[in-house]
Amino acid sequence: MNEKRFITFFIPASFLLLVFCAFYYKGTVDSGDSVMHYLFARFAINHPESFLNPWAKPLYVALATPFAQLGFIGIKLFNCVNTILSMLAAYLIAKKLNMKNSWLVPVLLLLAPMNFALSFSGLTEPLFASVIIVGLCFLVYDRTTTGLIILSFLPFVRSEGMFLLMAVGLYLITQKKYRSIIWLATGQVVYAVIGYFHFKDLLWFYHNNPYSMFSSYGDGPWTDYIDNLPLVAGSATYYLILAGFITAPFTLLKKENKKDNWQLMLIWTMATMYFFFHVISWTFGLFGSFGMARVIVGIMPLSAILAVYGFNNIITLVTPGLFTYIKQTYNGLKPQFVFYAIMLLFGFIYGLMAVANHYFFRSTAFDFGPYNYAFWDYAHFHVTPCPIYKVFFPMNVTFLQDHFSLLLMFLAPFYWLLNWLTGTYTLLLIQTGFILWGAWAIYKLVELKTKDGWLAVGAVLYFFLLQGRYSAFDEDCNIIIMASCFVPLFLWFFESKRYVAALVIFIAAVFSREDMSLWFAFIPVVLIIWHWKERKLVYVSIGYILASVICFVLIFKVFIPMVQSPDRKYDLFTYSALGKDPLEALNYILGYPLNAFTLLFKNQSGNHDYDSVKMEFYMVYLVSGGFVLFYRPKYFIWFLPLIAQKMFNDEPIRWSIESYYSVQVATLLPIPVFLILANDKTKWRYGLAILVCALALTVTLYDNNPYNRKLGYAESIKRNIFNSKFFLPGYDAAAIHHDLQEIPKYASVSASASILPHLAQRKNIYEFPDIENAQYVAALTSPDYFAMPSEFYTQELFNKYVFNSDWQIIRYDAPFVLLKKIYATNRTNSYESIVCDAETMSPDGKRLVATGGVLLDNDSATWNTEHVRHGKHSVKLTKEKQYGMTLRMEKFTAGDFVLASVWRYSANKDKGALVVSGNGMYLPSTKSTAKDSAGWEQLTVFFIIPDNHQDLGVYIWDNSDDPVWFDDMEVKRLKAHQ
Repeated sequence: MNEKRFITFFIPASFLLLVFCAFYYKGTVDSGDSVMHYLFARFAINHPESFLNPWAKPLYVALATPFAQLGFIGIKLFNCVNTILSMLAAYLIAKKLNMKNSWLVPVLLLLAPMNFALSFSGLTEPLFASVIIVGLCFLVYDRTTTGLIILSFLPFVRSEGMFLLMAVGLYLITQKKYRSIIWLATGQVVYAVIGYFHFKDLLWFYHNNPYSMFSSYGDGPWTDYIDNLPLVAGSATYYLILAGFITAPFTLLKKENKKDNWQLMLIWTMATMYFFFHVISWTFGLFGSFGMARVIVGIMPLSAILAVYGFNNIITLVTPGLFTYIKQTYNGLKPQFVFYAIMLLFGFIYGLMAVANHYFFRSTAFDFGPYNYAFWDYAHFHVTPCPIYKVFFPMNVTFLQDHFSLLLMFLAPFYWLLNWLTGTYTLLLIQTGFILWGAWAIYKLVELKTKDGWLAVGAVLYFFLLQGRYSAFDEDCNIIIMASCFVPLFLWFFESKRYVAALVIFIAAVFSREDMSLWFAFIPVVLIIWHWKERKLVYVSIGYILASVICFVLIFKVFIPMVQSPDRKYDLFTYSALGKDPLEALNYILGYPLNAFTLLFKNQSGNHDYDSVKMEFYMVYLVSGGFVLFYRPKYFIWFLPLIAQKMFNDEPIRWSIESYYSVQVATLLPIPVFLILANDKTKWRYGLAILVCALALTVTLYDNNPYNRKLGYAESIKRNIFNSKFFLPGYDAAAIHHDLQEIPKYASVSASASILPHLAQRKNIYEFPDIENAQYVAALTSPDYFAMPSEFYTQELFNKYVFNSDWQIIRYDAPFVLLKKIYATNRTNSYESIVCDAETMSPDGKRLVATGGVLLDNDSATWNTEHVRHGKHSVKLTKEKQYGMTLRMEKFTAGDFVLASVWRYSANKDKGALVVSGNGMYLPSTKSTAKDSAGWEQLTVFFIIPDNHQDLGVYIWDNSDDPVWFDDMEVKRLKAHQ
């Protein structure tokens, strides 16, 4: 690797990125201290005493004041400059210490999440880090006096700087530079003299210390800073820092490079003292410590140097050590063997994940339901409107109208080959086959281009580890997951001179989805660069570009309008910021290139909740190895249409790392990353290959937790086979599959989202609550339709079907119920009803009497006649008497369906509730489902009696400060097992 060229490009590019983000991402990381530091700097000119404020940090105020005059954007630019200075100085130190892979130091600093974030704040940590590392840089380069003078001002940026000066003093003693120690007092002397004219006290800085010995913020576990270090530095960097921390002291045992070793130990000592100072302060509640993880940013440049040192030690062990060990132990081991082992392993894992998710009813109606329907429909030589869409669209819509794709038509023969055996799992297995086919093409292509089988193996492993491969499992099956695999196949066939096969793949690809032709217009551009001196291949590549453009125009101007109907137009071009169609979008991009460029980073939704979604995507793939592309920027050409398509879209989820919206990047990224690594002709390229694979794995594991993602739409269980609940769904999946066999093959069915994909291969299939002409309803009793609030889902299922005399329960295995439409006279199961009209009070005045002599707990003080729905009495609840009409259910039977309802009269909307509670169950209902002319509203709640229900009860509750009246409670019980 040409390190000098990389740094020359990377540092300015990083600065431009930081400046851009500073302008286009509003706000700040910390709305408290960040703003306060800005205000001190902004108005220091008007209030000169601010230049000597110990809390505001005198040197920070002095240096930040000119920037702060530009507003808060100025203070962000100030910290961006500090971050870049830290990156450059840290790199120069690593270089001077003869540290291998020193180029990684600024990369790790840029990619450290909190270090990056604090660049856009008014906090002091970035300046502190900059002063430390710049001072050390002068010290390492034998500009001792200059370095010591700079370091002497550390306490005036952050108070902890005083402890770091002690470390520098110890270093000078070990180097026998006793006279130089005096320079560490420079900052103290300068500020003592300046402050004397205001405070009349040479020790003013200490006498005005804002931090008391014991903190008012309390204390916390000593492990907090250790636990939070991955959030500051990044998960992968955390382990590298740990490796550097452990191994750095052993450098003193080396006889060579004694000076470099002592300088590395100075870095280690300063970082260690600073870190453990904060650990101790937080553990014992000292010096105003609040336990904030952000303070570690102050030593991030030191930590990055230690991380690269740790990385080098790992690589020394792994390369050539590990490879030498493997070669000696497994003499003759070939890359092909490892490649096939990886393919078998991940093929099994991916196939098992897909099949298991479907088997355990974690696959969903959208998109897998329409896919299974279209696959069945095309195999029977039809292009029929998909009935599943009717839950969304009142008109008839075909699968082809939703996405112009011929891919499922190409795959239709597999229906007759496999579906008799694999049923609704067929497409999942085909999709897994596509992924493996794409991995095979990557291996062959990288091996062909690099002549290095081991790098090709690394590329395949990297392909299988990237985050986008696992997030795609959230949506079960999708065209783009399969279609994106055509790209490495095309490149392999083209580069191996199999031009006919390449042409076939090209045709299949551009018609596999309407946007693939746009992507393929950019793929041949890199081929032209690769084969610039081969005129024939350049012309062929240009031909592919022209063909892609022509296909794109034909698809959007001819084919899509051809399949659309007057009441159903193509609606997937959702790029309102650019225009209403592709032509307007192109005109906007060409006419306003700067505006278009800013949209790649800007949140155009207007909702600040999505401010960081785009940046999260960039960070995930840069950290996962995408940073390597900066060394060969030509490969960014391949990603331009993908990034534009993601970031110009109106929908924030499409900007994100969720679902399959990153799978194209995950499919293509291994090729350029490993082709670039191949340019390093030394043994270290294998270490770098291991590094990017480790980074990809770390990011994937981190992002599998929905709480670590900006949107966190999907739970992690579908994408994580190692989750303890992956094979333990909490219900009897086998019993539900057995129940589904009760449905005749040609019957019309309405099924809830998780059940529908298993029943989609039939003429009449609808997603519940859309019923149409369904003869069967197959649904989960828990909410299973994302577009409907949970209370409405249960109301729809229970009120209209479970408790409807026209429907018969024929199977029930919690949480699944199967109903069949019948005539009421043929119904074999019936429900019992308990009605309390609040008219009869028990003699002891503690209960209301319902039908059948059933007693409901109710204080007679709440018996009221002011507002009644029927009869003469109702129950009036107030702030003093909040509960009433409590029906205890210990005599009910586990598994029974219950529909409870009550009528409410309240002056305040949604005040007054019907509640089911007990043994971990809590179901409140405050939204009315019906209303009469007198203003009474009906509340309903539906539930199934659990196994442990001794303390279960249904009751009314006044959850407001105003009175609420209740009347006519009814509890219907349906015995499911009759």
